[in-house]
Amino acid sequence: MLSITSWTKNWKGRSRKESLNQWKSATAAIPPGGTQSRRQVKYFLPTPKELFVRIKGTKLAKLDLKDAYLKMELSDESKDITTVTTHRGL
Repeated sequence: MLSITSWTKNWKGRSRKESLNQWKSATAAIPPGGTQSRRQVKYFLPTPKELFVRIKGTKLAKLDLKDAYLKMELSDESKDITTVTTHRGL
């Protein structure tokens, strides 16, 4: 498993900072007035049971893509869809 530091080093020079993106995560940390923060979720993820019902009869494959995304050049249309949300933003 990669640590945040080693993961960030792998992405150095291959990423760019974005401020707005329609594909970004729909969650936000909102401070409730104290020192704690809570997550406000704007949508609900399906349960595992719901997912298994949806994929019933589908053929699946397991691929090792740990570093594959670092080696592929994406088209301009695809770059927004593959935005990664990190502790530093988009």
